[in-house]
Amino acid sequence: MIICTNLEEARMRTFIAIKIDISPDFRAFIDALHIRLRENRIKWIDPGNFHLTLFFLGETQESQVRSISNDLEKISRNAKQLELKLRGVGVFKNIRDPRVIWIGIDSNSILTELQVEIQKCAESHGFQKDTRPYKPHLTIGRPKKILQKIQLVEVTNEYQNTFFGKVIIEDIIFYQSLLRREGPEYRVIKKFPLVPAIPG
Repeated sequence: MIICTNLEEARMRTFIAIKIDISPDFRAFIDALHIRLRENRIKWIDPGNFHLTLFFLGETQESQVRSISNDLEKISRNAKQLELKLRGVGVFKNIRDPRVIWIGIDSNSILTELQVEIQKCAESHGFQKDTRPYKPHLTIGRPKKILQKIQLVEVTNEYQNTFFGKVIIEDIIFYQSLLRREGPEYRVIKKFPLVPAIPG
């Protein structure tokens, strides 16, 4: 709990996401990728922090955190658990100027509907909609300086359609992001369980 020490309402940096727990085989692939691209300066994401962002809110007032939490509770009661398929390696901005290395996520109608509902929730609380089309992905690294671009080209070409497995998503998570010198720390504000899928 953040305590307000002055008349201005306390703020925190927040986002809404779903956590991605990876398999041992996928972790081994990530470790191998680190070695393969070791000649480049890349800030790799700790696999324990892997997540799929649904909406990045940024600076958020405590009162907004409470009201958004209430809305997320309602959304989760009407949203089913989902299965995501991880596939392919790619980059943003582009291969000439890479800013993010990502693992792709196959198109999923339940995920799309969930993201739209959360975006509407955020907009209703005064947060601006991202004008870029939503492209679900798992960020695994942020290049700082690419010294051997051919290595990155080879990796994205070789694994552009590789299937890395499935993950079952059971919760929406409201996170606080704390920027540390050693890297960001993500604290769970609250988890919102999704409706279990009916077997068969």
